[in-house]
Amino acid sequence: MKHKSVWATLLCLAAFVILMVAAAPAGAIIGGQQDAKNTYSNVGVISVIYHDGEGGEWWDLGGSCTVVENDAGGTVVMTAAHCVDYVVAEGGVGIENMRVSFDPLLSHVGGTPVPGSYSITRYAIHATYLAALATTPYLGNAKMFGIGPGREDVALLWLDRGVPGGVEACAPIAGAGYVNELDLRSARFTVVGYGLNGFITGSFRAGRNPMLAVRWSGRNFKDVGVLTEHDAFGDRYLKVTECTAFGDSGGPTFHDGKVIAVTVWGGSSRCVGPAYQYRLDTASAQGFLRSHGIIQ
Repeated sequence: MKHKSVWATLLCLAAFVILMVAAAPAGAIIGGQQDAKNTYSNVGVISVIYHDGEGGEWWDLGGSCTVVENDAGGTVVMTAAHCVDYVVAEGGVGIENMRVSFDPLLSHVGGTPVPGSYSITRYAIHATYLAALATTPYLGNAKMFGIGPGREDVALLWLDRGVPGGVEACAPIAGAGYVNELDLRSARFTVVGYGLNGFITGSFRAGRNPMLAVRWSGRNFKDVGVLTEHDAFGDRYLKVTECTAFGDSGGPTFHDGKVIAVTVWGGSSRCVGPAYQYRLDTASAQGFLRSHGIIQ
């Protein structure tokens, strides 16, 4: 299923993202509020370790995640599939080089180790997502490639030890059809993540942009609404009114304390305009989570 040509393309894309993140070590929800009080303590940042071949190593931003299990059976965080696939692909650095941290004010990821980080002991990616990668031609950051058919963009990571707080640290996940019962014309949602939170100059249009300067401040959150018209893809996604950014991928979208979606696609090189969140209340997402014991 993991055709070499597909993975080669993904690795090229990952390399491009790495260049972008190297210029902007990490960041937060565009225009969001810094989580200085650690309100969203179960939301973590994913980092990936790269080795230079001469005994040295450097760290890069890999996305955001949420604790969904933390008991005797293990500690599991949920993230986006595209935050994991390139790491575990043929030629990738491997899951042993991925870490998770829950520091709300983490100010630097690129190049230096993340303090208090957790290692990953195993992972699971939605099988439909992997199958779609092996059969869909690469379309860059096009919307239909990012959220098109088969993009069941969710994955799980098992941590090497428990996080503080026991089962109370877990974020509850919305049940089947939860979003369908909401009045999306008025409902408000909270998006949380560690992506960059603003550009000073430049954009990510060019990977080696010498004019690029960004702002980043650790874990941030922002309340958003939902757009229900024009390319809404409502059967599997929420199209939210505010843009998320690089590094927010895999982070949670909350409603009334429940995680209803994960951040997956923004589309703009300056991180402006609507963004898409992969719904967790669909039959496909619920089936994946149930199969791994995350929900009943």
